[in-house]
Amino acid sequence: MNLGLRWDFRTIPYGSHDRRGWRDLSNPLGGLLVADKTLVDKGIIGDGSFYKFAGRRNPSDASKRVLSPRFGFAFRPFSDDKTVVRGGYGVFFDSAEGREIDGAADIYPYVSRGLYSQSLGQTEPLKTTDQLFPSFADLGPVTPASDSFLAVSMSPEPRNPYVQQWSFGIQRALGAKTTFEVNYIGNRGTHLLMRRNIAQSLLPSNPAICAATPDAGDCPVLARRPYPNFGTYIDSDWSGNSSYNSFNTKIEHRTNSMIFTTIYTWAKSIDNKSAAAGIGNDVAGWQGFLDNHDVRRDRGRSEFSVDHRLVSSFVYELPFGHGRRYLGSASSVANHLIGGWQVNGIVTFQTGFPMTITGADVGGLNDTFGTNRADLVGDAHASITPTIAKWFNTQAFKQPAAGFLGNSGRSILNAPGLNNWDTGLFKNFRISEQMSFQFRFESFNAWNHTQWDVPVRDVSDSRFGQVIAARPARINQIGLKFLW
Repeated sequence: MNLGLRWDFRTIPYGSHDRRGWRDLSNPLGGLLVADKTLVDKGIIGDGSFYKFAGRRNPSDASKRVLSPRFGFAFRPFSDDKTVVRGGYGVFFDSAEGREIDGAADIYPYVSRGLYSQSLGQTEPLKTTDQLFPSFADLGPVTPASDSFLAVSMSPEPRNPYVQQWSFGIQRALGAKTTFEVNYIGNRGTHLLMRRNIAQSLLPSNPAICAATPDAGDCPVLARRPYPNFGTYIDSDWSGNSSYNSFNTKIEHRTNSMIFTTIYTWAKSIDNKSAAAGIGNDVAGWQGFLDNHDVRRDRGRSEFSVDHRLVSSFVYELPFGHGRRYLGSASSVANHLIGGWQVNGIVTFQTGFPMTITGADVGGLNDTFGTNRADLVGDAHASITPTIAKWFNTQAFKQPAAGFLGNSGRSILNAPGLNNWDTGLFKNFRISEQMSFQFRFESFNAWNHTQWDVPVRDVSDSRFGQVIAARPARINQIGLKFLW
């Protein structure tokens, strides 16, 4: 049995020159607290309606409540010593991403955001770079227009993200060379990093009238902005959470010339967002969530969640040549030809990654940078035979009306799965006891099985539901390796 306790203290980052800013939670119109005292002296802060001096170098002091207990055990319950029971629990802390730290310095007057373009043939004379870009020599007071696009700023309420992980397993020896085991593994993530566009407009109170009368009531997007001073503000939010549970079995057989292993995993992972800026088949991506004011709407299977996965692998040294079963007395020349051969293989079968059915933000009324989810109007899981012309029940979805967010969930369907065989043939040439030379021939997706890519998920696309792409075909490679 092992018991441990770790104190995992991490400071809240700050800039060596205090060129940092973060959201001012006390400003109902939207504003920033800045760490740089010289902005006060230079008049950049102005009347204080948008910028305020923070009086400190970072948003808050780091928490000291960062204890990470660890516990593990293993014992043999029976006298034959062929069965082992293992388990454990631990808490593991993580830290902030670097993008959140340097993004806090991407504010006026340290940077200037704008579109500075020119092209051959334009009517105005072409400018050199010292003329094209704005001057920083004579800076005026900050205005909301100075920071119209604030991307990935550090959180005004930093947290320590952590994961609790636990496991329990039983392993049994089946003879002298074979073992079989069954395991349960789970974890839960808390205070995980999410990026959220807090400046996204609130949903219209009566979206049904907005398509016909865009100027009625609160239909105009700008009229629904929660922070009038912000155009786009991708804030760092440490309120994400995740849950993972898996069951796996493993059988392994070892001899003096072969290792054979097969593992089956049945698992499910759930979260609000699978990465800060989105990964895989995420819809909202870098700007956060479909509705950044209702994060729960996006809770679903993780983009990397795999329901079923079977992996089988082997390494087999062919029984020819010196020290092997056959032709062990062969001459040195013959041994260089027939000895030292090794065959490897990895076979992978898995269900596809989750995918979300998308739609358009008609008229841009939802302020989602054009993204939306489809409306669910039928049985999304209706039993059909998937084909590249129709991978799922497309009749179950439709485009939402203007001003409405789609009612289908995140990650409700699966993309095509994986059926892959990788093989290798190696030849080892022994030079001395400590040096050898290896020839390698490897084939990935050896049988050239078509691995279909994600089908068209946009309900407004004429190719909706069709598979129009595939993952890479077979790849063969030859290599030489020197080991010493």
